[in-house]
Amino acid sequence: MKPIKLLLIIFFCLFTVNSFSQKSNIWITYGQSKFVYSPGIEANYSFNRYIGIQAGVNGYFQIYDTKKIINITENILFDFYNANLGLCTHILYKEKHKLGLTAGLKGYYGPEYDVLHYYKDGGYYIYYDSWDLEFSFGVDFGIFYTYKRFSTILKFDTARKKLRFGIGYALKSRKNSI
Repeated sequence: MKPIKLLLIIFFCLFTVNSFSQKSNIWITYGQSKFVYSPGIEANYSFNRYIGIQAGVNGYFQIYDTKKIINITENILFDFYNANLGLCTHILYKEKHKLGLTAGLKGYYGPEYDVLHYYKDGGYYIYYDSWDLEFSFGVDFGIFYTYKRFSTILKFDTARKKLRFGIGYALKSRKNSI
């Protein structure tokens, strides 16, 4: 049931972004930490050459060995993991190449596994879920690159010090737009 919910969210976001803008990039993103795998979707919309908005939402699923974790917190919000909202700008235009930056706020609501103890005899770490069922906030920085219609994005956030990578598509621009 969990993958179906995530696919519905992605499907909704794809059609929403495509309907309101022809000056956008849309990315399917992926981030990962210990036992947590986080696919998502992000998009930006440029008002003009210099400023735009950027937003994203991500779900998660867990794959773990219960012998290596002492607690697992259950998320009641349909496996919502994080979201971000910020501003973006293009800093380089050269023929079919565009380079841009994004910065904004990031909020997590999901598990975060930290090392509790190293078990010497077994040669492995024991982890605990340090998430306390509350949002954690930070700043989200990113850089994106577009060549023709192909686009990539790389982001880092200060909330949990995680990297996120995405590949995507630049929606067709109208004439005289950015």
